[in-house]
Amino acid sequence: MSKHPASPDQGDGWLASDGDGVDDDAGAEDQALDTLLKSRHVANSTGSNGEVAQGGALRGVAVRSFAWQQLCMAKYFATHAKLAVPIFIIWVASFGGSLHSPVTTFFLLDLGISEVQIGHVGFLISAGPIVLAPLYGYFLDRGFKFWSIWVSCLMCGLGCLLRGVATDWKLVYAGAVVIGFGAPLWNVVLTHVSAATPPRHRSLAISAFQVGCAGNVLRGPPAIGMVRREVCDVCGAV
Repeated sequence: MSKHPASPDQGDGWLASDGDGVDDDAGAEDQALDTLLKSRHVANSTGSNGEVAQGGALRGVAVRSFAWQQLCMAKYFATHAKLAVPIFIIWVASFGGSLHSPVTTFFLLDLGISEVQIGHVGFLISAGPIVLAPLYGYFLDRGFKFWSIWVSCLMCGLGCLLRGVATDWKLVYAGAVVIGFGAPLWNVVLTHVSAATPPRHRSLAISAFQVGCAGNVLRGPPAIGMVRREVCDVCGAV
């Protein structure tokens, strides 16, 4: 088993690093994932009589295989010492963003901010990843994944807090700038996930990462609707 030079983040669990985060020999989590994926692949590719699935049955197999792969990767993320915490952070951030994004524009308009200023806010948030992506990449390449993830996470949270308590356009702009500093969080965590996953599972890891983020984003609007109905029912009862 080859090892790389120790990085500044060396420690236990997801803070441990061996350069690119991947050992040449698979760990216990990787071997368990191999077993799960292979067993399901054999079961799905053949029918009850042992014949290979074809046509419509093959399409059904593909759907079931995709769902099974996503479940396997979710378990892999949850049990992998280097991935559990970053994945939890990014999925919570995705769900939280889906809760406030549908109402943010109305909140800003209620503060008296013009449509042009709302465009400026969007520009400030979007400019952050463009400017800072090379800087985050520089630190990730040198093993500072702990600081890269936590700094971007902290900036996202602080920026959202500033925007949430804003009473004028100045605080809104300040919050947008701070959010821009943390906006690369998704790319930072995805880079870490890719580096910490063995090459043979890397495409599945990226797919599961995106599916998890998208799933949490889609859960946001229904959650808002449910809360709104409950609030309306309570207010109507009072």
